[in-house]
Amino acid sequence: MKIKKRISELEIIRFICCLLIVLHHADVFSAYSMNGQYAVGFFFILSGFFMQQDAAKSLHSSVPFVKEKSTFTFILSRFKHIFPYFIVSIAVGLTAWSAMRLVVGPLLWKISHIWPEVFLLQMFASCPSGWWITGVAWFLGALFAGQLLLYPVAKFCAKRSIFGIFVISTFISWGIILVGFPTAFKEPGSIWFGTLRQGLLLAWAGLSFGAALGEIYEYCPLMFLKKWANVRFLLYFIAFSAMFTNCPGLWIWGILGCGILLSVLRANTVKSKLSNLSLANFLGEWSITLYLNHYYWALGINTKFPFFPATTKWALYWGLSFLTSLFVWWLVRRVGPYLWDTMQRLA
Repeated sequence: MKIKKRISELEIIRFICCLLIVLHHADVFSAYSMNGQYAVGFFFILSGFFMQQDAAKSLHSSVPFVKEKSTFTFILSRFKHIFPYFIVSIAVGLTAWSAMRLVVGPLLWKISHIWPEVFLLQMFASCPSGWWITGVAWFLGALFAGQLLLYPVAKFCAKRSIFGIFVISTFISWGIILVGFPTAFKEPGSIWFGTLRQGLLLAWAGLSFGAALGEIYEYCPLMFLKKWANVRFLLYFIAFSAMFTNCPGLWIWGILGCGILLSVLRANTVKSKLSNLSLANFLGEWSITLYLNHYYWALGINTKFPFFPATTKWALYWGLSFLTSLFVWWLVRRVGPYLWDTMQRLA
């Protein structure tokens, strides 16, 4: 089945998941805590789905002379899309901390943690205080490492029309999480940097599940599901409600994955009102910068203004996170290409 390059409905869900993660990190201002870390699984699953689709695309393409994409080319394309946002976010975060005078005097040592973060090695570094700038370098490192390992598998399966390897991989990885690490989602702050580097384990589980959904979409007749497509909104509602009520369970990933599959099926078989919604596509892009530009505000505001009321901290946190994330998006998507074109013309 041919798949659209971008599905606006999934871009909206991506943005909602990002908002849940931002809300999850706001727990430093109050005693309330939610399971927003489950929303990270949506990013892994969605990446796994489109990884499998990308691996199969050139093999099944009707366009002549389309070369099979190498693993390096695939990783490089993802890296070029995300890394500019990441580097600019690091610079903006450091500037914000400097403006709040949090990187001078006795706190200057915290900048030493920038290098594991810049090189996406947060999982393998120690920072007991939790003073990371973006706080999500572990996710990017785990994502790229997981894709580096699983994209060749996706190509191998697509080339030989092998179905089921990612299903088996999903059961194995989820079984390890449930049996060996039952608190893997309950206490994320204490387990990301364990001996087995559970960030990689979660990437393996999420990417495998997403790729398995991609195989199901590719090889299984799913047209009968069209009339059940509206159930996807109920699935998303259940998953998001479970996060808000702090209800743990890997089943949330399963519900989100089924919602993704129904959203893709709906978008590619039925004319959707959201198919060309530019606002939805912008929200999908904005979710990247918002994901990268909220954590340092949570730490900075809570440290700089410890006696402010929680409502004031919340307003500052959300407002500054929104403004800086939009600023980073503008720098990367508008200013960056303009400067690059100008330099090329001058050269």
